[in-house]
Amino acid sequence: MTGQNAAGAMTEHAAQPVVDAAVSDVWLEVVCGIVRRGGRFLASCRAAHQPHAGWWEFPGGKIESGESAAEALARELREELGIAIGPPVFWRSVEHAYPDKKVRLHVFFVDSTVGEPRPAEGQTVRWVTPREALTLGFLPADLALLRDLAEQNSKGGMVCIS
Repeated sequence: MTGQNAAGAMTEHAAQPVVDAAVSDVWLEVVCGIVRRGGRFLASCRAAHQPHAGWWEFPGGKIESGESAAEALARELREELGIAIGPPVFWRSVEHAYPDKKVRLHVFFVDSTVGEPRPAEGQTVRWVTPREALTLGFLPADLALLRDLAEQNSKGGMVCIS
């Protein structure tokens, strides 16, 4: 069954976005994971050699041609952090126009991981609460997501998929 829960999050049976990275010449198709553990999630600060250096974000990256969004997320978290993930649960997609590009961000919850995150690209990572994340300087594309996470957290828990 497809639908939304009371928080407006897509249910676990919701269809994942269909993305064809090869033909998306207007939007950069990107995936990210809200990797959750004990009321916190994993935040990543972009390294000095990366675009938007010093900004915080949810870990993830570009979707390559021929990949599903879930496959791209598993690949990116393995490459960037050295972790394997259980099945991610699609939450929603958001679009944001930066001065130099337009990004379509496909957001997943990740509640099952194997291994401890070990940054492989010079980035800094840490476990944060949604409220704490609001003080870190997250990329603009992530701000609405953070506000929703913080609001749900203030009501007794992080956004859940059910």
